[in-house]
Amino acid sequence: KDEIVVDIAFPRFLDTAQIDADVQPTYIRCTAKGKHIQLVLPEEVNSDASKALRSTITGHLVLTCPKARPLVEGAKPAPDQLEFKGATVREQLELNGSVDLHNIVSDNEAAAADPADLAKEAPPPLESDDDFDEDDVPPLE
Repeated sequence: KDEIVVDIAFPRFLDTAQIDADVQPTYIRCTAKGKHIQLVLPEEVNSDASKALRSTITGHLVLTCPKARPLVEGAKPAPDQLEFKGATVREQLELNGSVDLHNIVSDNEAAAADPADLAKEAPPPLESDDDFDEDDVPPLE
């Protein structure tokens, strides 16, 4: 985005003449009925081109501040021109036929991933729970 939008909630029946908004390049200061709010902006804004709008329904004050140095992005290539491992995106999205989900993993790979074998290969625990018991702490009941 090339702008920063700040929404400040004021009471609905507060007169707009009692609200003072001051937009500076690095911060925004609003005053209403002797109460102040000052917000630091994440980027510098063009204070001369900023706009303030007040909602007649909710009473919110919306400050729209264009950035002083907007981010310039280059043109993005069309999806047909993107290449992924030698094939275009359009070719990869096309599926020919159905896919058999039962034969995705071969039997050799399934045997290697047996949970019992994995439990045998697990390293022993570093410390037992007995090492952490303290005499000052009562047992849980």
